[in-house]
Amino acid sequence: MPSPSLKWVWAILNFALLAAGSVLIAISTVWRSHNPARNFVISELDLNAGLVLGIAMLITWAISIIGIIQRNNSTAVLIMTNWALIIDAIGVVVIGCIIWFCTLQETSNYLKVWEAATPATLQSIQDTLQCCGYRNSTELAVAAGTCANTATAANLPGSTVCVVNRRKQAERFIKIDAKRGGRGFV
Repeated sequence: MPSPSLKWVWAILNFALLAAGSVLIAISTVWRSHNPARNFVISELDLNAGLVLGIAMLITWAISIIGIIQRNNSTAVLIMTNWALIIDAIGVVVIGCIIWFCTLQETSNYLKVWEAATPATLQSIQDTLQCCGYRNSTELAVAAGTCANTATAANLPGSTVCVVNRRKQAERFIKIDAKRGGRGFV
C-alpha cells in the first residue's frame, strides 16, 4: 500500500498533467480565430502540434486514473502509463526543439510568410502594428491604411522593427515587475 504522501505527490502531478493537456487544447482551439498578426506568427502546424500534444497528455491522464483505481495485483496499466509519459516527454522535446530551431531563422521564415500573404492581410498587420513594410517602409509595403500617405509611411518603421521593439518593451516590464517582487507594474 503506498504511503499517503506518495498518493498526494501522484495526485498533484496527475493534476498538472491534466492542466497541461487542457491548456494546450484550449490555446490550440482559441488561437485558430481570425487575428492577422497572431496568424502571421503562429502557423496552423504549430496549432495542430499543440492540439495533438494536448490530446496525448489527456489520454495519458486517463490511463493513469485507470491504473490507480484498478486492483493492486495488476500493474500492466501503470506500466502503460509510464510508457505514455515517456512518449509525451519525447513529443514535448521534439516540438520544443522544432519551435526553437524556427526561432533561430525567424527573420527569413517570416519574410517568406510576408511575401506569400495577401495585400489585405499585410494591410491589417501594418495597421495593427502601426508600421509599413517588412524591414522598412520601402520593402514589400502595402500602400493602404496606415501606409496610404507616402510621407507618413517613410517615417514609420518596418514590421520586424515593431515586433522587436514590442518584445523589448514586454521584457522591460517583466524585469521591472521582477524587481518589484513580482507584483504588477500598475
